[in-house]
Amino acid sequence: MKEALLFIALVSAFTSYCQQAEIIVVDSLNGGHYIDFESDSDGNLYLLNQYNTFSKITLSGELLASDTYNCGFVCRFTDAEVAQDGTVYFTSDTDGLFRRESDNTLTNILDERISSVAIDNNGIVAVLGNAPSANFIFQVFENDVWTEYTTENTPFESSWTYDLQVDANNTFWIAGQDGLFSFKDGVFQNYTTEQIYNIRPNSNGDLTVAYGSESIGIIKSGESSVDKIPWQEATGNFATLNKYGTLYITDGEDVFIRKNDVWTEYDLDDIGATGFIGRQMYIDDGGNVFYSLDGESVIYYWESQLVDVKGISLKEEVELYPNPAVSNLIISTDKDISAISIYNQYGSLVDQRSANDSEIVLDVTEYTNGIYLIKVITSEGIGTKTFAISH
Repeated sequence: MKEALLFIALVSAFTSYCQQAEIIVVDSLNGGHYIDFESDSDGNLYLLNQYNTFSKITLSGELLASDTYNCGFVCRFTDAEVAQDGTVYFTSDTDGLFRRESDNTLTNILDERISSVAIDNNGIVAVLGNAPSANFIFQVFENDVWTEYTTENTPFESSWTYDLQVDANNTFWIAGQDGLFSFKDGVFQNYTTEQIYNIRPNSNGDLTVAYGSESIGIIKSGESSVDKIPWQEATGNFATLNKYGTLYITDGEDVFIRKNDVWTEYDLDDIGATGFIGRQMYIDDGGNVFYSLDGESVIYYWESQLVDVKGISLKEEVELYPNPAVSNLIISTDKDISAISIYNQYGSLVDQRSANDSEIVLDVTEYTNGIYLIKVITSEGIGTKTFAISH
């Protein structure tokens, strides 16, 4: 049975542009308690929970596949990564690095204590040691050979590392007690000596780093300096800058969004959500941002898009049904519709047509499953709403 979906539109209209934020709550999907998110080139989302269950869903919440793995008597996965060729890697802080084979079995390729894994577009695999029990800081797997890095052959003075990511330029980034370091072609570069807790790259090659309770840092692609943004509201925060330049920060109870230097706060209690946002925040190539709640079987998905909007928001006057749609979507307003435009979850225009009626029946049989935004133009202004396709 497909999981129940809750759609809550959080729409803000501007004079020339409109940014859409949408939350999808997927409830009780294989026990919840998610510790990692990943996505693939088709826009599907992968979820790893604390019970070693690895699930694949569409952005509309449809469960495509789910498997539970046993890698050892006390093994619990801590991270997952999906390579471009579809190969999945799992890390365990007790049993090492595992690769999922084509027959769905697991092969242990590194028997060490590992906290996280990252894979670049060339298939190079990097892992972080689980400090302080691991005997190394960082290892790289290239051409079937592991290269180990410790405090003896790196700029690191401490083995305490907290996060590992890879950006769109195939540069690995390591955050830890000694600060922030990049690694590419065997060379380390230090960007700050201040303690960094987490890193989030986006598809533009930009990097967002969190210093904990004091500030957020942004490194634009190709630059070497960190642009610090003081942040006094959040503690233990996680932050990410999506490809549109929108900054997301969470303090566990609220989500703060900065667009064009204007901050907007979304209180989870006000939108009917319960729980506490955990340590996981993930951003995919479409600029979509995902959150998990500790101890709660829900996922929060925030979609950010820029849509050209001029005029008055008509969001309360536009009706879309059925939603999710399977074969036809009906668009209805009190005024005659002159035109509609439809965008996918990546902000790309997928359909556009003229009209002269207050109700339009749209054939969506050729649409792929996922979340879409529709812009409806009438003589009174412009309405924007989101809908889902679930064939």
